[in-house]
Amino acid sequence: MFICNECVALASDILIAEEEELFAQSVPAWEPTEDQLREFQRIRRALKQDEGLAVEPDGTIRRVQVIKRAGTQREDRSLILTCSFCRKREDEVRKLIAGPTVYICDECVRRCAGVLAQDGE
Repeated sequence: MFICNECVALASDILIAEEEELFAQSVPAWEPTEDQLREFQRIRRALKQDEGLAVEPDGTIRRVQVIKRAGTQREDRSLILTCSFCRKREDEVRKLIAGPTVYICDECVRRCAGVLAQDGE
């Protein structure tokens, strides 16, 4: 698998722009009210064996169904994207950038950019 210096530069620019945007946004920590904590405990006590709780970004608490088959959780591997270079899954890296037929993670972009920078010296 090969990647050209122009693609590394483009992927680096994407990562930098997204990091700048992320740092510009302030995400408040979830500080539940007493009512929300009571609701959380009430729902937790009422959960069935195949249910869990999810907290939405706005603080809303809802029930979700946990799907298990034959006593083990089954992953749908067709929906898991991986870096074409290091094979890490999208949930194992900070960012996965899609190309026309491949994906590259932020770690591989930085590695490639480092190699290109050393070659330029």
